[in-house]
Amino acid sequence: YKVYTSILPKKKQWLRYIKGDKKMDYPKWVYEIVAKDMQVSMREAVSAVEMYDISHGGQAELGDILLKYGVEDKEVRKLGLI
Repeated sequence: YKVYTSILPKKKQWLRYIKGDKKMDYPKWVYEIVAKDMQVSMREAVSAVEMYDISHGGQAELGDILLKYGVEDKEVRKLGLI
């Protein structure tokens, strides 16, 4: 009982909810291609693209995946992956 009384607030208070950032670094079609290549859901594809984006070698591998699925070199270069 003493623990709950010390943790819970004494008065009524309103705390504002902060929403997460929904900005994607790459276009949606990149995530769809990665999801198709890895055969995973879109949520897992987003985390996989984040892991690819960490290192230069990962970015090159992501570029190779996009080229494998028929994306033009110009589009891949525009994304900065080659």
